[in-house]
Formats: sequence, structure tokens, C-alpha cells
Amino acid sequence: MTTPPDPALRRSFQQRLLLTVGSVLAVTFVVLGVLAWFAASAWLNRYHRDLLLREAREIASHILTPEDSLDVSRYAWYEPHHRFADARIDPFFVQIFSPDGTLRYATANLDDLEEAAYPKDLLPLPPREASSFAPLHRRTLGPHRLYFEVVPLRDSRGRLRAYLQLGRYDPGLDSLLRDVALGLTLGLGALGLVLALLVRASARRVLRPLAAITAATADLTAADLSRRIPVPEDADRETARLALTLNHLLDRLEAAFAEMRRFTAHAAHELQTPLAILQGHIDVALRRERSPDAYRQTLTTLRDELTHLTVLVRNLLTMARLDREHHVLPRQPVDLCALTARVAAAFEPALNAKGIALDLTLDDDALTLYGQPDLLERVVHNLMDNAAKYTEAGQVSVSVRRQGDRALLCVEDTGPGIPETALPDVTRPFFRAAPPDVPGSGLGLTLAERVVRLHGGGLSLTHRPGGGTRACVTFPLHTARPTPAGNTGVPSTLA
Repeated sequence: MTTPPDPALRRSFQQRLLLTVGSVLAVTFVVLGVLAWFAASAWLNRYHRDLLLREAREIASHILTPEDSLDVSRYAWYEPHHRFADARIDPFFVQIFSPDGTLRYATANLDDLEEAAYPKDLLPLPPREASSFAPLHRRTLGPHRLYFEVVPLRDSRGRLRAYLQLGRYDPGLDSLLRDVALGLTLGLGALGLVLALLVRASARRVLRPLAAITAATADLTAADLSRRIPVPEDADRETARLALTLNHLLDRLEAAFAEMRRFTAHAAHELQTPLAILQGHIDVALRRERSPDAYRQTLTTLRDELTHLTVLVRNLLTMARLDREHHVLPRQPVDLCALTARVAAAFEPALNAKGIALDLTLDDDALTLYGQPDLLERVVHNLMDNAAKYTEAGQVSVSVRRQGDRALLCVEDTGPGIPETALPDVTRPFFRAAPPDVPGSGLGLTLAERVVRLHGGGLSLTHRPGGGTRACVTFPLHTARPTPAGNTGVPSTLA
């Protein structure tokens, strides 16, 4: 058998939660950061490219005449951003080339770039609609860094008239995007850390009541099950339910242990009495020589006590086996009328010897149950044994009849009857309402009630108005082989 790992070596719930949530948050934030960075890069590229394209459209709207000719003098080239190269006024550097690449016009601010080898030819940039993620077309000109766009100018009939080549100072997007990446990293990292701390705090708040429950449970022992697990005030609903469920379990365990202690004490007492009687008779018989008749009388007494002791031990073994939950009751069809007739025939000689009449009434049809024959026979036997034991005169009536979809077995006697106050306790183990001189163990009705209940039936005991006791049991009749409904805790045979 594999030894389970030490719980101390397992990951805690807090560690698993932080690992799981932290991994998900890390992946989520990385994806969000990358998407945000690409979105910022696309927006910045598109924004600065659109500045050049808007300027190109503005120039084109002036220099393209209604007659589809090109007249560069129609545009107001005297504006500051076409005359000066100072970066503070955000200048536009414009060149107009004919379709064959000949320079037709250049803005005056190109002359201010004395240290720059500004291109005098059309740049090899194909006119196209660049996507948002396409980087700007940059060139380093001496100490300056500019980005460019080349825009074709076409007339109303689609004929190429010229190329506009526009440039602006590079706005420093690389540095700006590095700052954006750094900001996203720090911001999302800080947010992830805050969320991790919140998750850790939430996990601790959840685990704190569980730790209290665990500590309280660890202090419980079989010797003292009276303590209960406190329900922390800050516990969640699920944790509170767990504590209440454990307390209900402790209630059942305490009751079961108390019942076991009572059962053990009663069993020890019931076993001690016949053993003491046996030892006493043996000691008396061994004190001196006796006649054969005296020995025979002693042996007869010993046999009676041994019979009582055997019955008691068998009842105790059956009680123990009925309480075991891992036995499944093997069932088969049983004719209740035939079983009752067989048990009644076994009791008839003893009843006749006491002058007690036996009235047996059986249903005309066979009443078939689905159960364990030995246990069902024990039920009928115990009910008739009680009736025969406590009846001194009169009769014992036994009847079996159909009652709807159930079979009804009743045993009535004319004895003193069970007192009304004792009826609720007669099925409790070792409880006896009879005088001490009447033999018995107090387990007969307990066994009968448990067997009847395990067969899906019920047991009722009533005091007859005229004297005596009426014991009735009901069983569901067998119509088809039922599917086992789980463990029944019933042995297949009696000890």
C-alpha cells in the first residue's frame, strides 16, 4: 500500500491560488501590455503620417488647377512652417517633382538646412497607403533626423501630374515608445502586485477560519467528544456550513460512542450473569461427591444457562453484523405464509404443554417477500418467543394477510402486556419491561426491529385493551427483483 505524502510537503491553498492566479495575471498583463504597445505604436505612426498626408492634400487642392494643370504659385508658400527650419514651429519641408523626377519647386526652409545633405532627388519610396503598423520612413540628414512621405498628384482624369515629397522632423517615436513600454511594464507590474496582495489577503481571510476549525478538530479525542467546533464570525457561508456539518457529525459520533459504551456495559453485564451462575454451580458440584441424580440436575442447570448464553452471544454477534455498513444483504424470494407456518409449528408443542392455544391465520395466496430468509425467520421467531414467554393462559394468535401492496404479520398474546410507558423503549438494546425472574436478554425486539427496517418494513407494538400485546410488522411485497439501493449492513447468515 502506497504511503500518502506528508501533508506538510503539499502546496498550501494559498500557494496554489497565488501560483494559479499569478500565472493567469502575468500572461494576461503581458498580452495586454503588448497589445497596448502595438496600439500606441500604430496610433502614433498613423497620426504623424496623417499630418504629412493632410498637408499634401492641402497643397494639392491649390496647385492643381480646375483645368487639370499644375501651378505651384497658387499656394501660400510664405507661411512660417514653409519658410523656417526651426523645430519649434514644426516646419514642413516640401519638394515638388515632375513625373520624370525633375525638381520643380522646393520650400525656402530647405536652404536653412545648411549642415544637412537634404535629398535633391525623388526618394525611392513607392507611393502607397501604408498600414497603421508600418513604421515611418526615416532618414538621417547630418544632425537632423526626418521622416518622409511621397504623394502622387493626379488630375481629375487620373493622369499623374507631379509628386509631392514632404518631410518633417522625427518626433522621437522610438524614445516615446520606449517610455510607453516602460510605463506599461511598471504600471501593469504594480497592478499585478496589488492584485496578488489582494488575492493573498483574501486567501488568508478564507483560510483563517479553516485553520481555527482544523486546530479545534485536532484537539478532539475519542475520550471527549463533547467539544464542538466554533463557527468564526468572519467565516464565509461555505466555511460556516463546514463547521456546522462537522458539529453535526460530532453529535452523531458522540451519540454512537455513547450507545457503544452502553451496549458494551449491558453486554458485559448480561454475559457476566450466566457465567457467574455456571461457575457457582460448578463450584458447588465440586465441593463433595454427589449422587448421579444431583450431577444430572447440575448438568441440566448448566445446559439451560449455556443455552441462554449461546442465544445471547448469537444475538450480540448478529447485532454487531447488522451495524457493519460494508455488508450487502443477499436477497431472494421468501414466502412469508410458509415461513410463518414453519416457525409456528416449532412453537406449538411448547405452547400446548403450557395449555396455551395457537391460532394461526394465513392468507389464501402466497405472500412473497424479497429478502434474507434466515433474518426474516428470526423476526417471526422473536415475536412468537416473546408471546410464548409472557403468556401463562389463553392463546397466542398469529396472522399473515395482504394489506394493499404490503404483507402484514401480527402476533397477539393474552399475557400481562407491555406497559404504555415502556413501549417507546422496547426496541432499545437490553431494555426489558419484564420482571427480572423472566429469562431474556432484551435483544429480541431490537433485532426484529432492525431486520424489519432493513427489509423496508416497519414494526409496531401496542397494548391490547383486554390485556396482552399486539406486535405487527409490515413488509413490501415482492413484484420484481429490486436494484440494490446501497449498503444495507446486513450479514448473509447468522452466527
